[in-house]
Amino acid sequence: MKHRGRPYDALIGRAAEQHGYLAVDDARELGVSPAYMRKLAATGKLEHRWRGVYRVRAIPPRAGDELYEATMWAGTGASVAGESALGLWGLADVNPRHVEVALAGGRPARRTEPNPRVRVVRERIEQEQIEEVDNIPVVTPRVAIEQALKKGTDASLVRQAIKSARRRELIGETTEAKLLVALDVRERTGKVVLVP
Repeated sequence: MKHRGRPYDALIGRAAEQHGYLAVDDARELGVSPAYMRKLAATGKLEHRWRGVYRVRAIPPRAGDELYEATMWAGTGASVAGESALGLWGLADVNPRHVEVALAGGRPARRTEPNPRVRVVRERIEQEQIEEVDNIPVVTPRVAIEQALKKGTDASLVRQAIKSARRRELIGETTEAKLLVALDVRERTGKVVLVP
């Protein structure tokens, strides 16, 4: 979709929807030259974050920015996952050391440069298992809880997430029961057995 009017206004409009971030692909989609983005970075209006990704300096930071940035780093089809998703959904009092992201279809991350703040979850995620919270792509509560179970997240935090998701009607009664059984089995045997 080509922009009408000033290119900078088009970029600002897109960035406002994306926690202040812009990719070169966004510019192309808006009909703005990537060279124009480099010029804006040289003048200080954009901050170059890594290859092909910028942040608009005029847009104030807000909660969740680092999560959105992690999905941009990982590329198209990335979503917040695991404990990071539990936090984004507000389901448990987690404090992950890295932002966990999953990639739709289980494909590899497009980035070759490492990002010490991001951990890619190597698990096949289907598009229907991805939703949005505050314009940030995130795995569904059920998938996030299952990932936390597999990762070995503290049982009290997993239980808190299950109960919170059920109370907020993000999962059904049957799903709640299956997840609680899986947590009990993990605690007794050390094995994670998830029932579809």
